Amino acid sequence: MSRKVVIIGAGAAGLTCAKQLIKSGFKVSIFEKSRGLGGRMASRRIENGIFNHGASRIPNFRIYSNVPKGLKSILETAVKKNILIPQKNHLTSIGGMKTFTSYLSEGLEIEKNSEIIAVKRVDLEVELHLKNDSKIPIKDNFLVFAIPQPQVLQLLINDFTDIYNLVEPAKMYASISGLFGFDRAILLDHSFIENDCIFGFHENSRRGQNIKLDCWTIHSKKAYGIKFSHLNKDQIKERLFRDFEKLTLSNLPQPVYANGHRWLYGFTEKALKKNHIYDKKFKIGICGDWCRGDTVLDASISGISLANEILKSVVE
Repeated sequence: MSRKVVIIGAGAAGLTCAKQLIKSGFKVSIFEKSRGLGGRMASRRIENGIFNHGASRIPNFRIYSNVPKGLKSILETAVKKNILIPQKNHLTSIGGMKTFTSYLSEGLEIEKNSEIIAVKRVDLEVELHLKNDSKIPIKDNFLVFAIPQPQVLQLLINDFTDIYNLVEPAKMYASISGLFGFDRAILLDHSFIENDCIFGFHENSRRGQNIKLDCWTIHSKKAYGIKFSHLNKDQIKERLFRDFEKLTLSNLPQPVYANGHRWLYGFTEKALKKNHIYDKKFKIGICGDWCRGDTVLDASISGISLANEILKSVVE
């Protein structure tokens, strides 16, 4: 049986799945539609500033009993290398989440700016169609989807109805983020602030950070993100700046940098309550945070779990 795997998506699930498979001797190719890696583990760098405007921390794997051995090894190594910094209930990546993403992607074969727009069934084989009009036959290889659930559905709907039906019950919703950089320090008692609607991080307090601007990233909580996901980027930054002011009970100075961002699939509203999906007939696997929850740890557990399923199928 082939020991080649094609993975669509270079977020936490896809990268951890790839690392586990490569460790076991598989050849893995990853296709990522964006120019960056990490999915929602995103960092936006500007002159004199940085913002972790997606998933900005990871639940502390050491306090959970269901973390696979392979994932524990990956994360413990990251801690030993000072890439991840353990705190009470979570871990942060030194400097920014991009540091952790770079660690996960070391040694992996990744095609960036390569969007898969269709997955076709040709008898019992699978063929990928890319946005640049090229086609990739999967033949006897494994295919892994490590992308948001709505994107999986779009690719499965025509030729893989049975797998589509397994994925369809999950639901994802949007979230919004505001990125604000100031030319003087905003003096607050804590580097993490929150209320019922939003939470915010002081980027300068992240270990290993060396930036001149005073940078704050404001994130919507689930219901609030859904409520205002229709706003454009300018409206998002204006609303979240007002929310930031209300939360700090102060008249903030005008930021020298301000931006809004909408994550179309920022939250898992309804998870599948399973680690992954695997179809033996077509050798198609599906992983992602939305399979079991909505955190980076959920995504990573899902990726490792699917990799182990593929390894098991080869042995059998």
